[in-house]
Amino acid sequence: MNKKIVFIVVLAECILAVLLISFFGQAIVNANNNILCREIYFTYEDGEKIEDDKRLSVVIDDMNNSYKLYYEMLPAKTTNREVRFVSSDPQVLVDDTGMVTFLYRKSVTITVFTEDGSNLSDSIILVPVRP
Repeated sequence: MNKKIVFIVVLAECILAVLLISFFGQAIVNANNNILCREIYFTYEDGEKIEDDKRLSVVIDDMNNSYKLYYEMLPAKTTNREVRFVSSDPQVLVDDTGMVTFLYRKSVTITVFTEDGSNLSDSIILVPVRP
């Protein structure tokens, strides 16, 4: 009888430990108790993740020479959500909100970097096309 009680208590403790770790152990916390980003990636406007090919055709014409980039940072509770965008070409500009402006119609790689100390980034190739 004692063996059954010991087994049930150990099993309950294991289940409780797994639940606590899964609930509280998800976030990476740095020395200042900030929750760091674990993943950053580009999304479509609707929030769907842009998958592996990381190439996106964007319609650019004489009237509209810009395109807005969207991204997601996980976990949603990341403390510092600031990012920095970098363009691979000085003739294609990108501001701190992800608005890309094409001075010339040419392909470019845009990279978004986290600013929270996690040193994460994601890149995408924008290929301008005529309407």
